[in-house]
Amino acid sequence: MLYHCSKCGHSETFWNSRDGVTPFMVSCLVCAESMQHIAWHMDKCEPEHKPKKGDRVFIDLTKERYIEQMTEYVKMLFAEDVHDIRGRYASEEEAVKAFTSDFQEGSPDIIVWEEE
Repeated sequence: MLYHCSKCGHSETFWNSRDGVTPFMVSCLVCAESMQHIAWHMDKCEPEHKPKKGDRVFIDLTKERYIEQMTEYVKMLFAEDVHDIRGRYASEEEAVKAFTSDFQEGSPDIIVWEEE
């Protein structure tokens, strides 16, 4: 699946390891803007594909990873008191619990492939 950033021109091919939909937009590693899924007609089903080290891969998001991601996000929000978060939640833990209550099995996540 080919993604392209219109801001910096970076293009990247992702592998979808899951049986599910993938995001139309993802973050660009070069400039942090949004990359768009392009050239849909070139997407291929290759169940035997082995990604190379450094490739980004879509996987199923686990509840544990979602909690980790939201914990880091909430820490950043509390540190800068973004959107008066300290006034809306008594603690970081309470905010994480609220933020993770909408977890859905099968949601997509992105990892960087580490194996050679």
